Amino acid sequence: MRKRKNRPQNGLAIVRHATGLSQQQFATRLGISKATVENIELNRAPLTPELQEAIGVLTGVVPSTLVSDSGRPRALDFNQKPYSAKSWQAWQETELENQDAEMLIKMSLDYLTVLLNAALKTSGGQQSPHAFRSVLMNLNRFIFSEIERQNLATRIETLFTTHMAPSPQFGETTVRWCRSEFGGHPEWKQHVRPEWKDLDKVKYKSQFLPEYVPFIGFATIDGDPAFVSGLCSGLTIFDLEIGDRKFRVAKRKMNFKGLLGANSKLGEKPRRSRRRTVTV
Repeated sequence: MRKRKNRPQNGLAIVRHATGLSQQQFATRLGISKATVENIELNRAPLTPELQEAIGVLTGVVPSTLVSDSGRPRALDFNQKPYSAKSWQAWQETELENQDAEMLIKMSLDYLTVLLNAALKTSGGQQSPHAFRSVLMNLNRFIFSEIERQNLATRIETLFTTHMAPSPQFGETTVRWCRSEFGGHPEWKQHVRPEWKDLDKVKYKSQFLPEYVPFIGFATIDGDPAFVSGLCSGLTIFDLEIGDRKFRVAKRKMNFKGLLGANSKLGEKPRRSRRRTVTV
């Protein structure tokens, strides 16, 4: 009976088994497909340097130990010990010092500022619109792919609302204004009363809740294609008091500028774009 040859050890397989994650779970955390993980573990596909680093960030394995010229890698942790379940647990429990985290955030912002300024203008002061737009588009893709990959949507929503939401506004208006603003909204239709007169007083509290959305990209505005910049979107909550009735109405609002499209023609000198507002 012929002996079956053992497959060469595979660094990714060694580490994944130590973490206890399935191929699908491991792939999801890395932002790649299950098929990619399977093919690498079966030595059908190479473990690229970029993926080695991604695995190192995720698991705490030394990236260079995931591969070996001999075909039998010896995956090590940062204590220079064979990677194990203990290595995985220790890496999961390793936290950054707050001071270090703040320093890295500041450095990231500084580097990003330099990148954007370098993309915007040449050393001679001439604009390079293609480079600038390309960098911004790639930044948008990166931001929202990381939100999905790291499951950060809820945290993002909380932080963005906490830091970006303006203070609530209090005031007084009329039923006429409310009808013009909210006439088509289900909440208004549910509570409106036929005896209300146009000049009846309405007390209100409004709170704008900004949304974390892509701020640049392609869109269709009034049926025309446009390249949109400076997009801000959010929900305004109105708490209304009319006589003895109190109720809430929500309106979505978007502000943006059209870089190309609705306000300009290719080949013409660009005019100062106007900020547009759309409410829903």
